[in-house]
Amino acid sequence: VYSTKRWGNMKDFDYDGYGNLYAVTQKKNRSYIARVDVGTQKAVKTLTFDKKVHAQSITVPGDGSAFVSSKSPSSVIKVSNIASTVAKVSAVFGKKSEWKNTKYSKRLYQKEGKYALPDGINLLLYNSDKSTLSFLNNNRTKKGESYYYEYQWKDEKKSFTVFRNFKVPYSEKYGSGQWFGTHYVVCSGDGGIFSEYDTSGKLIKEFTSGMALRSTVKVDFKQTCFN
Repeated sequence: VYSTKRWGNMKDFDYDGYGNLYAVTQKKNRSYIARVDVGTQKAVKTLTFDKKVHAQSITVPGDGSAFVSSKSPSSVIKVSNIASTVAKVSAVFGKKSEWKNTKYSKRLYQKEGKYALPDGINLLLYNSDKSTLSFLNNNRTKKGESYYYEYQWKDEKKSFTVFRNFKVPYSEKYGSGQWFGTHYVVCSGDGGIFSEYDTSGKLIKEFTSGMALRSTVKVDFKQTCFN
C-alpha cells in the first residue's frame, strides 16, 4: 500500500517502468505531483502547481517527463525532470486567455490548425507508438457534441496540434479516449457508454453499462505483469 495522503486526495497515478509511481493529488484547492518509490515505498512531493491548476490525471512516457490534464483551465501540461526535486512545468497546451497573468504564461505552446480547444479533459493517455496524447474533449459549452482528441506536439517549434479527432456520444463531466493498436476506445462517461472505433472513426461496437463511468481503458494482458 502506497500513501500520498499528506498531499490530499489522489486523483490519478501512472507507472514509469523504472520503479516509480507518479500521482496527482489535490488538497485545499491545490494540486501536486508525488513520486512513490515502489521498492522503498517512500513518497516525496516533486511539484506544486500554481493555484489556478486543477489537475485531473497524469501519464508518464518514461523519458523523464510527464503530462498532466487540468480540468480548469482545460489544458494539457508537460512537466520535465519529473523524478527530481527540480521538476518544472515546461509546456502548456491551452488557451492564452486562460493562462494570462500566471507564472506559466511563458510556457504556452502555439496552436497549429483550425479546431476548437478542448473544454473539459479527464483521463489523459500517452501513445508510445505515435508519441501522441489521447483524451475525450467533453466540450462542455456546446452540449450535444463531445469529441475524441489526439494531440501531437513539437518541442523545437513550441507548438501543438490535433493529430486526430472525431465526434462521439456527448458527455459533459466524465470520459476518456484511448488509441489501442489499430482502434480507438472512447468512454462517454455520463451516459455509461463505451465504444470502439476503427482508424477512420467509424463505430465498431458500442456498450452501455447502465451507470456513469469516469473512464474506460482497454488492456492487453499479454503485455502486462500478469503474463
